[in-house]
Amino acid sequence: MGARQVDIPALWPANLPFRIPSDPSRPAVAVGFLNEQITTDNQGRPTRDETGAHAYDPRATSGFTNAVRLIVLGDERTEVTIGHAAVIRTQ
Repeated sequence: MGARQVDIPALWPANLPFRIPSDPSRPAVAVGFLNEQITTDNQGRPTRDETGAHAYDPRATSGFTNAVRLIVLGDERTEVTIGHAAVIRTQ
């Protein structure tokens, strides 16, 4: 498109959200996460804080990570994950 749509730092912090375009005055085409790291409970569900938001749990023995997770918005929402690793442990 000839114009920068999103700025990504050289070192990605965990769970870095991004929006395309990054300009909030324009409609979003896609949203996503870089270096997405999620811990899970013993049933494989993402751990949450008291408000229900995803929360990192240092005591968790399972979880997953995605290098890039992109959600393309529109009439039919599409999710794409590039790079995935998971450890799911139930007891």
